[in-house]
Amino acid sequence: RRVLFRSNEKRFLTRWVNAMQHARLSKYKILILLGLCTFHPASANEFRSPRAAALGGAGHANPLLNDSVFQNPSFASFLPVYSWSGSFKSLGEGRGRAYSLSVLDGRSEFVQAAAAYTVRDELTALHLGVSKKLAPKLTLGIGAKFFYSKAKDRFENSRNVSLSATAAPTDWLQIALIGDNLLSPAGTSQLGLEREVVLGTK
Repeated sequence: RRVLFRSNEKRFLTRWVNAMQHARLSKYKILILLGLCTFHPASANEFRSPRAAALGGAGHANPLLNDSVFQNPSFASFLPVYSWSGSFKSLGEGRGRAYSLSVLDGRSEFVQAAAAYTVRDELTALHLGVSKKLAPKLTLGIGAKFFYSKAKDRFENSRNVSLSATAAPTDWLQIALIGDNLLSPAGTSQLGLEREVVLGTK
């Protein structure tokens, strides 16, 4: 009887473990399937570096050098440097590639500025940003975006603006408030660049 009990117990435990493993694998399969169905990078992210896109709100509050022209124009005033940057990004199968060149000059005491030029298969884009320090730890910035379509049947030329402010009340905290794509014309909406208000902290 003891042997039979142990055998049945072992059988039960084996089935239970197998069932749990199957359930776990099923959950993973469902998550992967949902990811494949829903994962499609927004066009807005195609104008940002992978680091900026991954950081989310923190990327807005403390963008890395030239990312400020895309993420938060007002942060250029906290970057007293002169910086050039170039990037190449594959947008996925059937979507082509993107090439970008940007420059940031935050050395001036009067105003700080940045510009970026992006070339994609279906468009070219020009981003401009200007920033000004209102106080040692408070800045205000304005950004402009110009999109020139190479595929007129898909979307038209468009332009947009953004406003931002950044405060650094302490050495370890930055807070940014950005009003992005404030004009929200049809052209930029087709690119996935919707009007939004972003609050970022780091």
